[in-house]
Amino acid sequence: FNGYGITEATICSSYFEIQKQTSKDSIVPIGKPIINTNIYILDSKRNPVLKGVIGEIYIAGLGLSDGYLKNKELEKSKFIELSMNTKKEKVYKTGDIGIIQIDGNLKLLGRKDNQVQIRGNRVELSSIKNIIMSHPMVENVVLFLDTNNQQQIICFIKLIKGNITTEIDIKKWSLKSLPRYMVPSHVKFVEDFPINKNGKINIKKLVKEFEQENIEKHKGYSKPVKKEEQAIFDIWVKILGNDHFGIDENFFEVGGNSLLLMELKYYLDQEFDIDIEAVYLLQYTSIKEISNYIISTFLLENSDNESAIKLSNLEERVKKRRSFLAKKR
Repeated sequence: FNGYGITEATICSSYFEIQKQTSKDSIVPIGKPIINTNIYILDSKRNPVLKGVIGEIYIAGLGLSDGYLKNKELEKSKFIELSMNTKKEKVYKTGDIGIIQIDGNLKLLGRKDNQVQIRGNRVELSSIKNIIMSHPMVENVVLFLDTNNQQQIICFIKLIKGNITTEIDIKKWSLKSLPRYMVPSHVKFVEDFPINKNGKINIKKLVKEFEQENIEKHKGYSKPVKKEEQAIFDIWVKILGNDHFGIDENFFEVGGNSLLLMELKYYLDQEFDIDIEAVYLLQYTSIKEISNYIISTFLLENSDNESAIKLSNLEERVKKRRSFLAKKR
């Protein structure tokens, strides 16, 4: 069994029976509440969230303690009364983050006080690390939030000796258990992690090496040729906050996401005076592909329409000229 509980709620509040078929792909659930116990997942306004949506764990029931001895201030902030299921109930605010899975089982993702803000969403990096660490080929993981670059998550991975995998594989693995905004924008594989004088992993050195590698990689990128490609390239730089890509790179592999995709659509519509459907930006994900699609679908079509109008006007003038000459005779 995998149990979950806290001292304030008499240690055990839920449990999950681990079966042989229990998936090893991600974090083992903490199951469902024990008898006479209620567990709620609530948002920042203390409203229940939908299944699959991250929220804070609150515990209620007969196992809940009365409070803290000689610490009324802390007790007031942690033991609160909420209206749940049409009745008022005393609950304990755990500070733990979790979700309710589709099957009704709870999953613990980490602590709220270890969270960071990514594009308006509260994220705990340790939750992301746990998911990636559950990959059978991964030995260790270090995550870094690049706040200067559209709040992108950079993931450094040391693989178990003798194993080989790819950045795409790691991202697909992460998407099995995490929403897209929590999936790292970049994945960098390392043979070993550098250690600083204090015996800890030197994250600054990792990031510096990653940035230097990006600069070197940038030299080999295919540059824009057509004026349309250059215009789209400039838009990508504006919304991604860097120019570490060429015209053949995938938007979602260089830091793009669903929110930035809508921003991309807005700027493309403004730049080319079009109304491109977002679904095509999911289909055509590189600058070259987007450029070719816009040219073939919108620009050539407009050009053909202009030519047709000019030809129609010419034919009309010829008809009028012939009619004038006929009357003159």
